[in-house]
Amino acid sequence: MKKLYYPLFALATLAMTSTSCSDELNNGTSADSNEATVSFKVQLENAVGSRAIGDGTNAKYLAFAVYKEAVNDTIDNEVEALRQDNIEVDSETLTATVTTRLVKGQTYNFIFWAQNEKTKTGTDAAPVYKGTYYDVKDLRDIEVLYGTNNSITANDEKRDAFYAVEKELKITGPINETITLKRPFAQVNVGTKIGSLAEAATAETTITQSKMVIKGVASKLHPYSGKVSEAKDVTYTLANIPESNHTDLAGDLKDVQDVDYEYLSMNYILVNDQDPGTANKIDGTKKGLVNATFE
Repeated sequence: MKKLYYPLFALATLAMTSTSCSDELNNGTSADSNEATVSFKVQLENAVGSRAIGDGTNAKYLAFAVYKEAVNDTIDNEVEALRQDNIEVDSETLTATVTTRLVKGQTYNFIFWAQNEKTKTGTDAAPVYKGTYYDVKDLRDIEVLYGTNNSITANDEKRDAFYAVEKELKITGPINETITLKRPFAQVNVGTKIGSLAEAATAETTITQSKMVIKGVASKLHPYSGKVSEAKDVTYTLANIPESNHTDLAGDLKDVQDVDYEYLSMNYILVNDQDPGTANKIDGTKKGLVNATFE
């Protein structure tokens, strides 16, 4: 078996927090009502254009939970009757709408989470919130499932997910609000210069799969605080490399070096919270290329 050494580039892009804009309305309930209708339009951060890795279309279902108290950056007292699961996210607009009724004069906190699988299965008497990728039984402490011995399949786009929180919203009347959900992960992309894979095939070594081992990957997300915990060493096991028709990485990497790339791997990792929208490079690769071995 030949070992091939090609110049590679690893890029991680991180988006950790959510933003929202409020437009409070003054109609929809009677003046003497003790409740008001609260409606959230949920928008995933990625605009849909051409099909691409990380375009948000793999987050298909939304979970929503309401809490009544906030103390020391934590929240208790979930209003269980108001939790909503399996709200479908429109694949074209990447939006969904959540509507509930809340008591006027009260202050509430909200958590939103969107993922590929349904957030709730089973029956009402025996609900199941644990799927293939995440356990969302308690939206205050979302667990990333890394499988047996912290070993999961590499290059799995279905691990993509998004979240947002809305804190200390006092209900004085009907509210319509837009919430932007953002990805809590770094998306680690590894690419090689366009033509390298074809060159390898010509040399009778066809590269079709890749794997990755990352140390210190967090396994729990605490959305209300934006913090993570329980670091683990995770093996992303051998799997087919991302399809080339997703993107050639040129738009992502040309700002680093004026060369076009194609994907070798793409994985999501949960990292410590940072400023939203910050582009981060894997240690040691900020200025250019690193070497990796594929067999």
